[in-house]
Amino acid sequence: MRFFFATLLASVAIAFTIPDGQPDGTYQVSIVNGKEVHTLITLADNQRPRHNISDVAHSAKFARRGAAGEDYLVERQISGGNNAISCGGGALNHGDTDAANTALDRQCGSGANVGGGRDFYSIAGCTVAYFCNFRNYADMCFASERVATSAAITSNCGWYVTGWDTFSSSGGGGRYNSYGYENFCGTGSNFCGRGTSVTGSYW
Repeated sequence: MRFFFATLLASVAIAFTIPDGQPDGTYQVSIVNGKEVHTLITLADNQRPRHNISDVAHSAKFARRGAAGEDYLVERQISGGNNAISCGGGALNHGDTDAANTALDRQCGSGANVGGGRDFYSIAGCTVAYFCNFRNYADMCFASERVATSAAITSNCGWYVTGWDTFSSSGGGGRYNSYGYENFCGTGSNFCGRGTSVTGSYW
């Protein structure tokens, strides 16, 4: 357990950085030969968000972190793991945040494979929404999980405030991932708590 937290703390020191001038869209990011590679999956479109933070924040199931919030923890801890929500404190543009989350939902859908050490993120305006796979083997991201984690982040951090929800479970095949959203136009351009200090590029 001590090793896990030491590894987690060490990994938070350096993080992936979105390259300047990158167009709105959904990307996969990984390290190739010591350099960040941001691969465009799809460009953003002008569709309305399927879920926005205010829709999920007021549902009875996720309204509070107390008794109702336990239902959420059961869903995320199905394999007996630990769940931690962190708040960044920065206010986010509502439309950008909803659009970034919706684009991530489209990518994850009912289950999208995310390779070991790889991440998905979507940018809209000045907001980045992301799924981080911290394991060295494949995991899945799900739109339904993203919606649930956004509700929990909103409940703990406030409406349209930077936050992320990190989940870990032990044992073979355990999960260690994070969903979150933040402003990347200012100082919040690093996410997923790892990466390199090398300038990124995207294709």
